[in-house]
Amino acid sequence: MVATARADLLQRVAGRHILAIQDSTSLRDDGDKQSLYLHPTIAVDAADGALLGLLTAAMLERDGRAKAHCNKRSLEEKESRRWVDATRQAADLLAAGAAAVTMVEDREADFYEAFACRPERVDVVARVHHNRNLVDGTKLYDACQTRPELGRIQVDLPATSRRKARRVTLAVRAGVVRIKRPKRNRAAEAAKLPPTRSLTSVEACEIDPPAEVEAVHWRLLSTHTAATLAEAARIIGFYRCRWQIEQVFRVMKTQGFDI
Repeated sequence: MVATARADLLQRVAGRHILAIQDSTSLRDDGDKQSLYLHPTIAVDAADGALLGLLTAAMLERDGRAKAHCNKRSLEEKESRRWVDATRQAADLLAAGAAAVTMVEDREADFYEAFACRPERVDVVARVHHNRNLVDGTKLYDACQTRPELGRIQVDLPATSRRKARRVTLAVRAGVVRIKRPKRNRAAEAAKLPPTRSLTSVEACEIDPPAEVEAVHWRLLSTHTAATLAEAARIIGFYRCRWQIEQVFRVMKTQGFDI
């Protein structure tokens, strides 16, 4: 099924900038007993948001057995390899004629290999999860907050189970950061990765949120450049398209096929 969907997709990508959006969803979760997760990557047209099809899909089974700490395992032994595997397969979109490819990911994909192991010409936009150490001795969050504003943008937030729909004004900051390769217990594995990565950090903070409402605060890392407000807003726009995969999950589950 996945192979058929993938083959159909590759016929539709020529000349397009493709957002390859990946995430995981639970199909069965029995806590410490048996759990089953689906990790798909969908392709979306960056110009108009059209959902074009399915690029990859991996199944993850968990049986509750204890595992060694992730820092003691190689990437090939970790569940997190699914994020890198999908990014590597995104190169097939370029081979099929796509003009550009950008991976779009949430916090779970914020690990060093996701940026360091990407194929040439496959870009990444990921939400930040870790307050990383930078080469200059500072921390990522501090570097974001000390930059001057590039300007402000307005975006419409859709309603969710936890908030009402509303329009928000975001103060935007952006700049280049150099993140350090994290220390790992497996020195030989760490040595295979480049010692640093230069990335663009983008921060968007809501101005004057309503009372008793959690303010929007997005920190993003990307391989795209953002020297201007328009370029930073473009990266933010790519990240906001991640909503598409949440809609796919809803159609599969609670609001559709009840899988």
